Amino acid sequence: MNVKLTPHSESLLREYLAQGRCRTPEEVIERALEALAEKEAGTVPTTATPETRTCILQLQGLGKEIWRGIDAQKYVDDERASWNG
Repeated sequence: MNVKLTPHSESLLREYLAQGRCRTPEEVIERALEALAEKEAGTVPTTATPETRTCILQLQGLGKEIWRGIDAQKYVDDERASWNG
């Protein structure tokens, strides 16, 4: 598998691998995809245990379609302007 990661994502991946819960980057990605599929299917347990907690790597890119086409700086400026009424 050939995946290009940001430096931050690569650092997270290395940290996750160092924990010994996965042996290869591919296994980390497979587990992330499985967890996301379970979440979408509604089969994720309601009580998180160490085995069922969502890894930070599984959240990468989640919800990005919501922000597509939105200028980040304009959004921040508009939010800040609303603070003062």
